[in-house]
Amino acid sequence: MPTATASGALADGKWYFHLCTRDDAGNWSTAAHRGPYIVEASAALVVVVAPSSSSLVSSQAVAGIASKPTEYPSTPDSASVAGIQV
Repeated sequence: MPTATASGALADGKWYFHLCTRDDAGNWSTAAHRGPYIVEASAALVVVVAPSSSSLVSSQAVAGIASKPTEYPSTPDSASVAGIQV
């Protein structure tokens, strides 16, 4: 009995694992269900917005992952900043 298996290429969409194990006596475990795992074959669209020409930027670079755009309005302490979008 194989101890590992690999699938071919998966289509885009949600995929799940339904797993059972069998011991040496032939007894099967109850199924464990895991997922969904999202498969996307195409690269994500990335939009980069930079300060306009001649802008003064005096902060450290920020890197990270955001799941959706989030607006941060300016505050009295940052009156010269119109807002930040991550």
